[in-house]
Amino acid sequence: MTDAFGERDEEQAGRPPWLSILVGSLSLIVGVLTVGAVVLSILAYSQALTDIHEIESSRKASILLSCEEQNTRNAHTVAALDHLLAVAVREHPASAQQVAASRASTLLLIDALAPVENCNARVIRFTKH
Repeated sequence: MTDAFGERDEEQAGRPPWLSILVGSLSLIVGVLTVGAVVLSILAYSQALTDIHEIESSRKASILLSCEEQNTRNAHTVAALDHLLAVAVREHPASAQQVAASRASTLLLIDALAPVENCNARVIRFTKH
């Protein structure tokens, strides 16, 4: 090979011309593969961020649903308790005071097992980083 002044490059002296073409082609291939690897890495990173966002959204929705279901169970349990206690008082009016005391202690147990919570605050509490 000759340089811009028409002189043969000493480093390439004695090498066949096809070797220079081969080295140049390999350099081009390595460059293309490097660019491809960088692009694929960027795409993988972008997909990972999307997956993380979807997982966080799913987790928030799951926590919210679980909390709302718990609040509903609590409300239904208290309503069922009140219905049963109303029937008991109707059938045994003399036990009204005892039924009222029983209701208070039973409500404490219900709230201990399935407390009513602020669901939005619960989502924030369990998903903050």
